[in-house]
Amino acid sequence: MHKAEYYEEHFLLQDNHVVRLVVAGWKGYEVEIYKEIDDGRCFVRYFMNVPLNGWMICIPGTIERNNWGGRWQVEEQDWSEIDRKIYRIPDPIDYRRNAQKNLKRILGETICARYPDFEYVLKKWTPSTTHEMMAALVKWREHPDVEFLLAMKFLNVALTSGFYKLSKPKKKTYIQWIKQHPEACVLGFGDIKAIISNGISVEEYFEYCKFLQESRCNVGISYRIYKYLEKNQNIRDWSGYYNAKMALVEFYQDYVRMAKFCGHNLKDDYWRFPKDLNKANDKVMAEAENIRRQQRIAEELERQRREAEYAERKRKEIQQKEKALMAIEKRFKELNGNIDGYSIFVTSDYSEWEKQAEALHQCIVASGYYEGTADGKYTIAFIQKNGEPVATAQIHTDGTIGQFYANELDRDNCLPSDEVREAFNKWLEAVPKSKFKARRPRKKKVAAEVAA
Repeated sequence: MHKAEYYEEHFLLQDNHVVRLVVAGWKGYEVEIYKEIDDGRCFVRYFMNVPLNGWMICIPGTIERNNWGGRWQVEEQDWSEIDRKIYRIPDPIDYRRNAQKNLKRILGETICARYPDFEYVLKKWTPSTTHEMMAALVKWREHPDVEFLLAMKFLNVALTSGFYKLSKPKKKTYIQWIKQHPEACVLGFGDIKAIISNGISVEEYFEYCKFLQESRCNVGISYRIYKYLEKNQNIRDWSGYYNAKMALVEFYQDYVRMAKFCGHNLKDDYWRFPKDLNKANDKVMAEAENIRRQQRIAEELERQRREAEYAERKRKEIQQKEKALMAIEKRFKELNGNIDGYSIFVTSDYSEWEKQAEALHQCIVASGYYEGTADGKYTIAFIQKNGEPVATAQIHTDGTIGQFYANELDRDNCLPSDEVREAFNKWLEAVPKSKFKARRPRKKKVAAEVAA
């Protein structure tokens, strides 16, 4: 990609339309990069905005090199339609360089040849760039009354679609105002709209804009709010602030947010423009704090309710699992016993599970092994000596050992001793493999079957 050495523009007649075509040149190459048509459509190709480098052009058929040393060949591109306002294409052609010469050529060869009446517009108004002239031509084709606005040099209003959406009475009001204020041609449609709607002078509007600029506030401060704040500049001592007007605006905006938070109707002048802003601010701040306190209380009650529900649900789940485990414990009742001084047993006592987990730093409770045993996925056997936990074993449904650990505080040294393993193997050999198989709970008989 390259910086263009020069730009040229041509005005053509294509398909009964006036077309402005921009050509960029670089080291003997020329490429058409941009065109706009008198119906408002804009197209671009081989032209892009590169970070840190600005607008660059690509030459089709040439080899380009990117920032990482790679190479790629520029292929032929079709014209891509764009929205010029969003794409922000720069206007490289400065029509002011030779305005009269270019104007006569363009008028004679293209624009006035296609639109003879547009010559009357250009007699009353001289564009600063050819793109500006094309924009006026597009708007003139849609709205011939743009001629008056251009003659009065209100270009910003002339090119704004909002003006043409006004009703006839409102449009007449704007035109009358423009006739009376020819010196305000630098203003846009939005500016004039604000002046007319607020019934103020241009000087008052400029003071309003100066306030917005100095307070660095672009939105949310209407003219009426500005006049209200102007009267309330001395409600506090702003000398300690970097920007007194900014501090005043932020103070008022904080008040408005708090009043809205408290549910007050800000369409009511009582709340929107209080007589004493300081007192009104203190009042809504106190209300807001009270609301937040009530919210915190409600949130705490809701949290307690959810915790109580969770605890109750957990208690019922444990009860259900205990019932299932009691059936499993019953199967192993005769097999639980002492081997070589070690007590090896299967239990449904949840407190015993917690004791085992805490003593051996195991996750049999936290990771759901209690529930898994109750569901018949495996069997957990405890090994203790003199009532103290020594090891825990997981036995799969086929009777094979899964996990078998002693104290897991040291994960590198948590396997059971040979003595513990030997005692457990003796117990495991004495237990029939069928004891470890999952057993489905019996289905309750339906009333009809019982009756039968």
